[in-house]
Amino acid sequence: MNSDNIFQFSLTRDNRTYEIQSASVLVQVKFKRKRKNSRRKVKVKPRRIRLILSTVDDEGHIIQQISQKKARISRTNWFKLFLPNSLIQKTLLSDNTGIKLHIRCRGCKKFAKLVLLHGTKRKRKRTKKNKNKKRRQQMRSRSIRKKRKLSRLRPFLLIHTKVKIRSRRETYRCENTKDQCCKVPLVFSFGEIGWSDWVISPPSFNTNVCSGGCNSGSSWNRDYNITYHCTERKHKPLRIMYFDRTGAVIISELPKLIVTECGCS
Repeated sequence: MNSDNIFQFSLTRDNRTYEIQSASVLVQVKFKRKRKNSRRKVKVKPRRIRLILSTVDDEGHIIQQISQKKARISRTNWFKLFLPNSLIQKTLLSDNTGIKLHIRCRGCKKFAKLVLLHGTKRKRKRTKKNKNKKRRQQMRSRSIRKKRKLSRLRPFLLIHTKVKIRSRRETYRCENTKDQCCKVPLVFSFGEIGWSDWVISPPSFNTNVCSGGCNSGSSWNRDYNITYHCTERKHKPLRIMYFDRTGAVIISELPKLIVTECGCS
């Protein structure tokens, strides 16, 4: 078994209780194109591949196959392999919060390659200068072993969770109140606007809107026609994960996108 195909994820936990909605591993498969002298664009025949994901023990032996993905590939692309929710839940409850996985690609052979922890190495043409450089590097690195940098395109774990314990400080929902300023759930889906091909997570989110009436307050406010409106008071950012133009995974926060509290002002 190739040890490069084994990778591990460490999960963090706190005092809150989580309900696992879904869990998946995203892996990039790099397609190798044949270089030709002609400048004409040649149609690439799609190749069939099968990605197999398994759990492994501390010694690197496969325990159980947990997921697989069949696909056709004609260019470099990302693939999602779903994990059992019970595996993540069990790991969070255990003392050892690490998940060790093994992945292999059947059908890749010479035209495709998995992008793992350290990426893919570019083959360079051997020349006399390159040979001399390699010899110098070998002499320098005999005493000190250099650590290989992790690839930006390495596999990553994506978990959607839901907190079971709700906060007491949450704003009133309009389900429990009548004609009162409250928070109305409003679900926004990236798939509905055609962004699901580059937005990884979340697939949708609850942005919320403020709705309802407000009391005018004292008689002095009524005399001077001072009215109050139901508006947004507090917000929180939305953390979004997406692919950029180069295919790298970017995580950023969009400020004040989710309404958490409404009030009269």
